[in-house]
Amino acid sequence: GTNLLNKYFPATAANPTNLVYKLSAPAWDDATAIAAATTQLQASKLFTGVTGPLNPIGGTGFTATEYAQLHAALGSGPLPATLTGPLASKIPASAYQLYRATTQFVSADGKTIQFETSLAAGDPSTTAALSAVPAIRTEAQAIAGPLHATDSGVTGEAPALYDISSISNSDLAHVIPIAIIVIGVLLALVLRSLVAPLYLIASVAISYFAALGFAVLIFIEIGGSGGITFILPFLLFIFLLALGEDYNILVMTRIR
Repeated sequence: GTNLLNKYFPATAANPTNLVYKLSAPAWDDATAIAAATTQLQASKLFTGVTGPLNPIGGTGFTATEYAQLHAALGSGPLPATLTGPLASKIPASAYQLYRATTQFVSADGKTIQFETSLAAGDPSTTAALSAVPAIRTEAQAIAGPLHATDSGVTGEAPALYDISSISNSDLAHVIPIAIIVIGVLLALVLRSLVAPLYLIASVAISYFAALGFAVLIFIEIGGSGGITFILPFLLFIFLLALGEDYNILVMTRIR
């Protein structure tokens, strides 16, 4: 499906990463800045394809002057499928359809625009794409100045997964020590010992790292995957901790 999309449409049409900007003035009033930003993004090594207000279906698209002139003649907002009336003889059908496609990239008031990009790192769901997100955000921020943008952001699958992954890793770093301390205290109270809980917690920790290592061997070393999903370490810890410590508490209570 992706190959067919890339055959008939710009590569950015399939699962794009979007760079969104809030402008201080309507896009058609400062189209020169948009042209410069488009050129800068196309020159970046982070992207293999860029479409935006001046090239909504790829290729060369408009010049800044042509875009401003078409807006002056046609205005903004929803446009009919075909141009009729006196303007039909003045504006080529191809130029009209190209301008009509710009509504995907420019809001009705002209103050919010977006660029759709294809990542040089590859599929946005891959580890390489997630690793490239900080650089993509830096690149996006770099053209906010020339665009006179008051705000900017990066959206799409790769940035979303990157943020979820970062939050998951941060939560894991907080959850693990808290859970271990609480369970250690409970074990100490149940067993009336300060030494036994250390061994029991260590046994669960070993089982966690063993399971995680086994997943790495199966999916990365043998399966050839680029990585394991960032959710897996968190879920492994939750389930192994719950099952492992429950088992420890039940068995050691019985032994005692």
